[in-house]
Parts: sequence; C-alpha cells; structure tokens
Amino acid sequence: MNKDIASDLRYHRDKRVVEPNVLRGPPDGNAWKHMDKKYPWLDEDALHLRLGVGTDGFNPFGITSSSYSVWPVIVVVYNLPPWRSMKEPFLLMTLLIPGKKSLGRDIDVYLRPLVEELKQLFNPRVVTFDALEGDTFNMRVILLWTIHDLPALASVFGHSTMGYKACHVCLDGTYSQPLRSKIGFLGHRRYFPIHHRWRKSKAFNGKNEKALPLKQLFGKDIFELLQKLDHLPGFKYGKHPGNKKRNASSKDMPGKYFRKMGILFELPYWKDLKLPHNLDVMHIEKNIFESLFGTLLNIDGKSKDALKACKDLEDMNIRADLHLNDTRS
Repeated sequence: MNKDIASDLRYHRDKRVVEPNVLRGPPDGNAWKHMDKKYPWLDEDALHLRLGVGTDGFNPFGITSSSYSVWPVIVVVYNLPPWRSMKEPFLLMTLLIPGKKSLGRDIDVYLRPLVEELKQLFNPRVVTFDALEGDTFNMRVILLWTIHDLPALASVFGHSTMGYKACHVCLDGTYSQPLRSKIGFLGHRRYFPIHHRWRKSKAFNGKNEKALPLKQLFGKDIFELLQKLDHLPGFKYGKHPGNKKRNASSKDMPGKYFRKMGILFELPYWKDLKLPHNLDVMHIEKNIFESLFGTLLNIDGKSKDALKACKDLEDMNIRADLHLNDTRS
C-alpha cells in the first residue's frame, strides 16, 4: 500500500471527529464498537481492516433479455474516510457472477472463494508492508456486514423474505395477516411502551395491542437455532431430489422458513456480529419515501390509496371515514 492509502486507513482513529450521540459513519455505530470489545486486537492497530460486502443482481441488457442476470460482489473498506470508502476507485469487485437466472440459495457456491480468503485474512495473519511507517505488520481483516436488497437477503441469509414470516429479525414471531392483494405486517405497536396511548387505539387493525416486544435474536442465537434444525443437514445446492418441500407435519416447526445455513457462518466471528445484514439505501429510503409521499400528495402512479386499500379498511372495520361510499340509488 502507498503512503496516501496507509494514511487514509488510519483516518477512523487519527482524524475522525467523535461526538457523543452523533453518527457520521460506521466507526460511530454500535456494530463497530461491539466487535472492538469482542476482539480487542482490532482496536490496537488501525490498519486491521473492517469490510462490508454488497451484492445484487441486475440485467445488463435492459429489456432486451429478461432471462439474464449479472451479480457483482463488491467489497467496501470502511477504514477509509467516508468520502472515499464509497467511491469507485476504492470499491473492490471480487466476483462477477453471470447467469440466466437468479442465484437463489446457490449463491454460496460462488461465494466460496471469497469466504476462504476472508478466513485466511482473519487468522492466520497476513504480513503486509506499511509504506507510511516503512515496515511490515501483521494485518487482519473482519467482515462487519453484508449489503443487499430483500430478495438477495433471502439468498445470503438463507431465510425466506416472502410470505407471512418474511421478517429476518422477527423470524417465526412475525405478525402478519392477509389483505385483499398483499400481506399486511401490522404488529409494530408491540414495540411501544406498555402504557403508550397508541396501544389502546383500534385505528390500526381494529384491536388493542397487548403483545410484548419480541426478543431480538443475534448471530449466536440464530446459529444455535440453525444447528437444531433437522431439515438443513440434507440440503444440497442446485436441483437435487433431496431438496423437497417439507410436509404438513413441519408447519409449526421453529425455524421452518430457513432453507440453509449460510456460508458466512463459516467465518469464526460471524455469529458474534451485532448487525450482520443490511438492506440497501434505495429500498429503504427511495422506495418507501416514494410510496409514503406519493400517497400523502396523491401523486398519480405513486399513491397506495387505491380501491383495494379502501376495501381492506372495510374488511378490518377501521377508519370508517375512508370507506368507499356507494352512490348507487
């Protein structure tokens, strides 16, 4: 590494402005600090790298070929200053996976070389030359999290993100109910304080909310759950006769929506991470923002205030002022 890069890799320790309760980048977050406490050697040398891995599939040919996809797998170095870590020259494309269909659960087959290198970079150490100090040091690397959209999360994490138990945080405790054209996830009031006034409101789903918050499962909890699942050891990648849907007797089995144990659990520290998976900015800020403000401002093509939405309110017997009026005489 040259002197400029070596200096920038020390930014989070030597030049970063630290203020209480101010989040400017990953080093200010709890996930970063948690791993520093778990592995004190990370904080001893600023040149130990913290990485993120982002992946998603896209069609490089636009609408001319809908049956083709390319999956880049890009590594982000968070030791660099925020204005550099996300710039193109500093993003490392480690894999480029082409194909005629989405990777699905088989993405682990392609991630194998990357995971093997990450294991090697974690332990044993890799001797690296520091151009700033003019000496060598033992560099170690840790993967803090992955970044993707919701369908890619299902591929990497191994838990279904479709259907009634789609939340990868709540897992089997996801509260959902069928609506006319979609599934509604309406159990968010359980996270309010027990005496919060909105818990007593029936304007959300026609009921008072008495449920308590779910216990959040972290990496260690999920790893222990996956080890107890009987249907995972027989899983094989690709189309295989053993990869069949489970029978009706398994419908109440805890963890039934897991399809595999993700390859990232092979990393010795993966189960210790506080925030192993992140949804990308576009799907949280852009899409939700457009839907929310499109509905509030009644923007044509963006509003969710449609016929079926009004009928859903009638079905749940809530918000009578928004029900459709029958003008037939």
